[in-house]
Amino acid sequence: LLMLFYLSPVFYSAQQVPEGMRALYFLNPMAGVLTLFQQVLYGGEWPDLTLLLGAGMGAVLLAAAGYASFHRFKAVFAELV
Repeated sequence: LLMLFYLSPVFYSAQQVPEGMRALYFLNPMAGVLTLFQQVLYGGEWPDLTLLLGAGMGAVLLAAAGYASFHRFKAVFAELV
């Protein structure tokens, strides 16, 4: 988690990442979300629609995976936690 924190654009913008590394960089799920916040709060512009849709789809997929795994293990969930 600490490595993902330093790889996320908390203290720098995504434009400072070299162009060849941006595809790999945006595999970090927090990179798109933080870039959207920076566009709105610091840049005063509307968020990029592709980043917004990607972050929304990622959130829906993670929620579905979490629900499916909880539904599968709900009988032993209390014992595992």
